[in-house]
Amino acid sequence: MSEQDINQILVIDDSEDFSNLLIKFFGSVCPGAAVDVYDPADGKPSGTFPWSKYDLIILDYDLGNGESGLEWLRLYKSSSNFPPTIMLTAQGNEETVVNAFRYGAQDYLRKDGLTKGRMVESINNALKKYKEDTKKASTEELSVHIYKKEKFYRSLETVKNNDIVIFIEIDKFQSLKDDIGMLSADKTANFISEEILKLVTDSEHSGDVTRTGDSSIAILIHNYQKDDKGTEICEQLCKHFKDTKFEIDGMTIDFSVNIASVCITDEAIDAETIMKQLDIACRAARDKPGHAYVSNDAKDKEEIEIDEKLKANVIGAFSEDRVKPQYQSFVKLSDMDSKFESMEYFQVRISLIDLDGEPIGPREFIPVVESNDMQKEM
Repeated sequence: MSEQDINQILVIDDSEDFSNLLIKFFGSVCPGAAVDVYDPADGKPSGTFPWSKYDLIILDYDLGNGESGLEWLRLYKSSSNFPPTIMLTAQGNEETVVNAFRYGAQDYLRKDGLTKGRMVESINNALKKYKEDTKKASTEELSVHIYKKEKFYRSLETVKNNDIVIFIEIDKFQSLKDDIGMLSADKTANFISEEILKLVTDSEHSGDVTRTGDSSIAILIHNYQKDDKGTEICEQLCKHFKDTKFEIDGMTIDFSVNIASVCITDEAIDAETIMKQLDIACRAARDKPGHAYVSNDAKDKEEIEIDEKLKANVIGAFSEDRVKPQYQSFVKLSDMDSKFESMEYFQVRISLIDLDGEPIGPREFIPVVESNDMQKEM
């Protein structure tokens, strides 16, 4: 948007003469724009004032009767879709300027020496900064939402037909941590999460993104309208990460992702079943090279075949002593009740090692252990 695209302007100023001057300015700067003038003498706008109908606000610093434009800005800035704002004053100082920006103004102009050229420049600066501020606020809001894991799982309990659930995991994440360190691996996971978030946000689909673990991200797409059951999105994700490079301190991080998707065709399905189907598809994707995806229709035969294969791998890892303690693997738990004082309790974190020497993390093998009653063996 530029000054030529502005259709509605609100001027809040206690000077009728200066308000009329601004109306003349806007007649040539923003031709066709309607200009409304609000007189501060009428008191503060009500809580239902239609701020969102305006494309731009010109707000005087000194509103008369002891009222401050800064205070009004602070008071109303949180209103829904509050427009870009330029603050005007006849007595500017550094503190006023700082506070104007702090309270949400996009630009600041002195009344004395105001020219049409300076007004055009200020309007364009305000519109540009408003767009940047809005995008930043939206990204921050989504970034906060991305870690609401529990909320995401609750949303799986209310899925509808044609919803698509997609699960993305970083392939061989433990090996990545061993190679580049824990902090760099976490930066890589953050990068992947943010890229997925941007892709979903910028797409035509309505969806939620959640980081569900150190190396995993989930997407819930609402009311998917295409017939491909989400494969188009999975293909786009694979292509994006194939074409996207990530560097830390000049070093390119080599990573790949495994992607699983489930199309909801039965609203009675529960969250546990959805996650189980995703896990099955994700295991199949691990057997494919590079960035890969698998869509799961949850056929019983496929589930049994994949589970039996992983079960055999898990049993083999235990029987052949392919067990690797993780970092700080043994942690002594708090002292137990006196009747157990002769016993000590520890928590242990382990990975199993597959035949290629790659770790099988707990998130992968624990469900298999539980579903096959292998806890005692473990």
